[in-house]
Amino acid sequence: MKRLALIPIGMLAIAACSDATGSAGNAPLSMSFSTTSPVVAASAGASGLSYSISDASGALVINRVQLVLNKVELKSDATASCPDDGGNRGPGNCAEVETGPRLVELPVNPGVAGTINVSVPQGTFTKTELKVGPAIEGHHGGTAFLQANPGFAGISVRVEGTFNGTPFVYTSPLEAEIELEFNTPVTVDANGLSVTIDVDVLRWFTTAGGAVIDPNTALGGGANEELVAQNIRASFHAFEDEDHDGHDDHGGHGSDDGPNHT
Repeated sequence: MKRLALIPIGMLAIAACSDATGSAGNAPLSMSFSTTSPVVAASAGASGLSYSISDASGALVINRVQLVLNKVELKSDATASCPDDGGNRGPGNCAEVETGPRLVELPVNPGVAGTINVSVPQGTFTKTELKVGPAIEGHHGGTAFLQANPGFAGISVRVEGTFNGTPFVYTSPLEAEIELEFNTPVTVDANGLSVTIDVDVLRWFTTAGGAVIDPNTALGGGANEELVAQNIRASFHAFEDEDHDGHDDHGGHGSDDGPNHT
């Protein structure tokens, strides 16, 4: 699975690159998000549901996770990438629906949330690509977004929780292009398609050896800033999920071929 990072982004476009067989019109795409973890399940804390992990390095509790999503694309094998200039260019090319930056609230309990519903061309697709990054004033709805969400100026990731019982707020201006390959190709037909993007948020604040990271050390200029940024980029998985239960309809749980950053 290929995940790319560090590109300039300024718009939210839900896009689909239709395959070589063409499309028979548009159909609804429902894209939801989950934060289910294969290792540690959600637990009920004093302030509601949360994810928690602890070891000798410390005890981490995550109560809230938010992302600024700028674009989502579905891709077929026929098209390596989708241009960012918008417009419907017909079969074999790209069709984009521009809606401006979107603040996605990731669930901190089993299940799905943060659903995005748009209309996309029908076709069969093998990949989805996400772009995360701060909204830009004056660009593709950025001004309205920042007026509605002033706390997200220059920020694309925000996490609230506690570390060793002390509250923290982790923020990052992360810009990332994350390409995910479905285990099984997905098809948008006249009935539409539902997919889930699973994000392993506990992975964000752990080392390669599994030790817990203090989120305060991952803030700008901190010793773990780049490590956590890389963990975020590598934590996304995509799969078809027609029943919205947070599990792959084809028996897996997202792509598992590992990240490949370039």
